[in-house]
Amino acid sequence: MKNRCFLFFVHLLMLLSATLVATSFTVSDAIADKLDPLALTFSRFLLAVLILIPYVKITHGFRFSMSQVLRSGTISGCLVFFFWAMFLSLRYTT
Repeated sequence: MKNRCFLFFVHLLMLLSATLVATSFTVSDAIADKLDPLALTFSRFLLAVLILIPYVKITHGFRFSMSQVLRSGTISGCLVFFFWAMFLSLRYTT
């Protein structure tokens, strides 16, 4: 029974993730003409950092290894590039 609840919860999280990504295109389209893509990407990631800092502090503390920083930086760099390119492309496409 616990395994079924866990799988249901994981599927709900995947649905939420897909919904957030899908709606980011339409919401971004509405504001992409008014803001610089770099500023928009920076503000999104800054907001995410501010929201996640309490969770990270409580669960892991603030001790980081260099390999962990490099792994996280690589993943974050890919996401930053994706969102920056998305916001930039929304200026030229419909």
